Amino acid sequence: MRQVVYEHQHRWKDEADTALEKAIAEERAAYDKALELIQEPRRKRIYAENLSGWVRYPQPTFSEPSDVAALSAIQNLGSGPENAEQRMQERRAAEQLERETTERTGAA
Repeated sequence: MRQVVYEHQHRWKDEADTALEKAIAEERAAYDKALELIQEPRRKRIYAENLSGWVRYPQPTFSEPSDVAALSAIQNLGSGPENAEQRMQERRAAEQLERETTERTGAA
């Protein structure tokens, strides 16, 4: 089995990287959609929540607060695709460097 993998490794690496790039793009799109879906309902809920509190305990001014907990959580989840893409690029760069080194030492 390992021999088969080594024989087809070059082609399969490209196919695996293509599949990874597609999965990263799909994951990013899903996070963007989730963020888009949650922003307006969250804004309304936070506003209503603070208005409800202000009505009970009025302060001289009322302003809409900025709650970033859920947004931060989604952004943390969204870092997964970025990390995966960075690892893929680092792996490709290392493989390229290895190929170049092998070519130089083979030509010498």
